[in-house]
Amino acid sequence: MTPDQTTEIFRYVLREAVLVAAPVIVAASLTSLVISLLQTLTSIQDQTLSIVPRLLVVAGVVFVGMPWFMHQLTFFTNSLLCDVGRFVDH
Repeated sequence: MTPDQTTEIFRYVLREAVLVAAPVIVAASLTSLVISLLQTLTSIQDQTLSIVPRLLVVAGVVFVGMPWFMHQLTFFTNSLLCDVGRFVDH
């Protein structure tokens, strides 16, 4: 396997990782922003108040998005395995 082929596979893996992780990261970030605004406005500085809603939102996004996540990862694995002959040294 050449360095160019390794770089191509690595780029493809990173793209898929970002694509699958993005909905969870965006949901957690938006939840943190809203909770921080509410804490600032109400002067309540409880750590549990910021962690529990974020965990619930992330769990909900993972639960709702799991079929899409699995479809993306299955498609990625199938396409990588179908192209494995291209990366094998002859």
